[in-house]
Amino acid sequence: MTGILGKKIGMSRIINDNGQFVAVTYVQSLPNEILQVKTVETDGYSALLLGFDPYNKPTKTRKYKFRKEVQVEDSSSYKKGDFISLADLGDLDIVHITGITRGRGFQGTTKRYQASTLRKTHGTKYYRHGSTLTTAAGRGGGTKKGQRMPGHMGNEQQTLRYRKVVVVNTEKNIYAVKGSIPGAAQSYILLQKDS
Repeated sequence: MTGILGKKIGMSRIINDNGQFVAVTYVQSLPNEILQVKTVETDGYSALLLGFDPYNKPTKTRKYKFRKEVQVEDSSSYKKGDFISLADLGDLDIVHITGITRGRGFQGTTKRYQASTLRKTHGTKYYRHGSTLTTAAGRGGGTKKGQRMPGHMGNEQQTLRYRKVVVVNTEKNIYAVKGSIPGAAQSYILLQKDS
């Protein structure tokens, strides 16, 4: 097994062997149910469809609030309806974390692309351009392709690779990843083991 679904609990800090504080993010991964087994013969690739966080009143077609595919090398050893826990992943050292970033709403170019502004004093002539049409007379006008503009920021899928797992508690199905991970508290997370 190479991955499991979970829910972000929050951030904290622990003390390592050297007496230093290390910022960590705790994630709870309760047992995931295998909803579908995909094989090379039927689907062209080998993967498992996992379900996490069941509804209080599930229906025939909607049982879990979060479903995600996890690719495996050989799916023939898995069956639909089985459960996968954190202990089935084995030793966790370096993992990849995938989540949805926090939504920031509609933002300008300064905040959206971490741009810097010019000074606003002593007669700066280049603070307000008035148009995005650079060299409009020479190229016939129009905004050039790839021009950074204001727009919606955040609420996108982001994957952090090669994150170190600091704490693993298989009894409570909780693990701690060093540093921060995308998403707010109680948001869903996909953990993939580094192969």
